[in-house]
Amino acid sequence: MNDDSIPEHELAESTECTQYPRVVRIFSGVAIEGKEITVRLVSSAYGLIGVDVIAHTVLTGYDRDCKLNYPEANTEFHFADIRLKGGILECMSAETKVPFFREGFTVVLEPGMVARIIKYKPLLAKVAVVAAAVERRYSQLIGKTP
Repeated sequence: MNDDSIPEHELAESTECTQYPRVVRIFSGVAIEGKEITVRLVSSAYGLIGVDVIAHTVLTGYDRDCKLNYPEANTEFHFADIRLKGGILECMSAETKVPFFREGFTVVLEPGMVARIIKYKPLLAKVAVVAAAVERRYSQLIGKTP
């Protein structure tokens, strides 16, 4: 799952009463909320996992939270394209017609977020696979090809 060894204390669920990071269920995914950023991981009907990063007002100084991905960016990735390297989340996907070019982003995570991503990423990948199978079958039933 991750490229680097994650310390055991990062993988264990915290027994302390800390407020952050906290995990909130959203749609077919989760939002891992930290003090400065939130990482949203959501399964899609195409077998992919959508990843968004939101910066909170404490980080930006703005009057509202800001999505850090630009609107035209690809924010859906295959399971293998979402990597953890130490405390950094790297989401890079290959272009279909130009496979040697990879597009995406990296973000430094807040303490405790790595363990949450390690826990939920495989579960969301399973949901994405099932959703893709349902989408394919539904398309066959209505006579459309995905």
